[in-house]
Amino acid sequence: MPHSEPQELVINKEVNGHDFPAPSVPRAHPYGIYDLRYNRGFVVVGMDHATGAFAVASIWGWWRFEGHRLYRASKGVLMTADAGGSNGARLRLWKLELQKLAHDTGLSISVCHFPPGTSKWNIGCFRLSRPMGVVSHCVTTRRLLTGLREQQRRKGSR
Repeated sequence: MPHSEPQELVINKEVNGHDFPAPSVPRAHPYGIYDLRYNRGFVVVGMDHATGAFAVASIWGWWRFEGHRLYRASKGVLMTADAGGSNGARLRLWKLELQKLAHDTGLSISVCHFPPGTSKWNIGCFRLSRPMGVVSHCVTTRRLLTGLREQQRRKGSR
């Protein structure tokens, strides 16, 4: 075998030495709705910002895709929510958008907020935490080990 000269390894790849989010990398903001009666989860993944408007739009999506069919005769909806984030008890945008939803659907909407630091007792948050850990790029439906039927839908997917 002929002996060759060792070659110098040159890598011209720029790397980011910090763990800060870059504007070029899209962020995924999942919002989950858990139906206690039917043990079903509905996860909406947004690519913009996690705001009160996005939270209520996610609830609207659940109502259009599943809620109105499952609760056809309902005159009202009772929701539980964490105290912080996009659906916090003090956020005016959340309340305004929720009022619009109630007006458009004709439903009486009641929200019970968990006290700060107690989201571990929120069964919906607990059951949906694993499915929301992995964000899919298309619509997927699967049955998890707990029997929870979970559906993820990305805006713009078919």
